[in-house]
Amino acid sequence: MLIKNMNSVRKKRNLIFLLGAYGQENIGDETILKIFLKFFHNRVAFITSSKPEKTQQMFNVHAIHTRGDYIEKLRALLYSDVIVFGGGSLLKELPSRSGRWRYSVLVNVFIGVLLAKILQKKIIFSAIGIGPLKNTYSKFLTKILIILGDLVTVRDRNSKKILNNIGISQKINVVADPAFLVNQNKQRILNENQNNKKLIVGICPLYNLRDDASYGNMVNVISKFCDWLIKNYNAEIFFIPFQFGFNPYNDIKVNKEIINFIQNKSNVFNILEIETTEKMLNIISKVDIIIGFRLHSLIFAILQNIPFLAIIYDDKVENLLRDINWKYYVHDNKLNFNELILEFEELIKNKIEVLEKLENVKINMINKAKLNFHLIQKYFKEKVR
Repeated sequence: MLIKNMNSVRKKRNLIFLLGAYGQENIGDETILKIFLKFFHNRVAFITSSKPEKTQQMFNVHAIHTRGDYIEKLRALLYSDVIVFGGGSLLKELPSRSGRWRYSVLVNVFIGVLLAKILQKKIIFSAIGIGPLKNTYSKFLTKILIILGDLVTVRDRNSKKILNNIGISQKINVVADPAFLVNQNKQRILNENQNNKKLIVGICPLYNLRDDASYGNMVNVISKFCDWLIKNYNAEIFFIPFQFGFNPYNDIKVNKEIINFIQNKSNVFNILEIETTEKMLNIISKVDIIIGFRLHSLIFAILQNIPFLAIIYDDKVENLLRDINWKYYVHDNKLNFNELILEFEELIKNKIEVLEKLENVKINMINKAKLNFHLIQKYFKEKVR
């Protein structure tokens, strides 16, 4: 049994049951967890995790397995005062390549919220992402869930727009991803004279694209692009895994597959496992450019003032780019070798302007992320006993 010494735990007030996509060996999600635990430091009693033993060791909290452990979850609900869904793309339909029922996340959240409400618990949806919601069923479930929420904040403007479009009239506050609140390492700016040095490029692909055809195209285009970077910029390529487990989402396997198709492998490096936020920030700070599919590869690039070219594979990536008015991107369903080169060279050409913009973007997004926790703090003072 994971939950021990319940009587001593229950003596604390305003206990929180924190739920999210934790324990999946994903640096972005683990960073979000770290920020929430820092904010709630003496209130979090229980969290969900795909690897509860590891999470318990890392964060010294009671962790319950995300799937199963229903008795433990019921106890956590009973002993907690507030249920917090902390960050991430929470209310969405899953893509076909996930291998899971498209509504599984929504249904699981719905069951948890319904049970929490029966037990008269407070519900907070904090800095979550909404969508995609293409089906009437998913829109209906999402609307009910948000109505049942006592405090709701979303991490981008489009998430709020989606909620408004499905008939949500209650106040929805737009904040930013909690990962923007991590402590940043010393930043390294893009060198002014790239022709006289090796260009260091970090590439952050992922498995979970729209379909098999999109994935195959990504492998082909990125491998050709790497050879072009090496030939034209004397580049060193570092493949950076933001998720290094939780098959089939293991970025290391994806990176190896792309590298297999690169001809000039002597300039290519496949990083194996970056287990902490601090190590990831350090790696990001050492590159000149990020080519990023993963949302948190872009967020970490912003934090470290590293210019980036985004590959939009999911609504959450496009939502971030809209919020920061970013123009250097390619859609994964339109990903081709020539367009990637054009966008990359445009980014290089405008590097001074880009660096100035990144600094302003970073300040704005950090302030929005702080707003999220200010609103939670205010809610606790006013509404939670």
